[in-house]
Amino acid sequence: MVRLPPDPGGGTEPLAAGTAARALHLQVTGVVQGVGFRPSVHRLALRHGLAGWVRNAAGGVVVHVEGRL
Repeated sequence: MVRLPPDPGGGTEPLAAGTAARALHLQVTGVVQGVGFRPSVHRLALRHGLAGWVRNAAGGVVVHVEGRL
């Protein structure tokens, strides 16, 4: 399992009007091992200030990601 970094803001600041925290739980199937999938997800999470995890599953991986819209 790969843990994605926490939100740099720590999630302690109140949400601004019109923003919301969201969570997505995704199952990605196909060839995901040996192609740099998890490092790519990690870079995207850093770039967008998201937190979560990636783990192996039957036939692919499961990604759980959380953050603000």
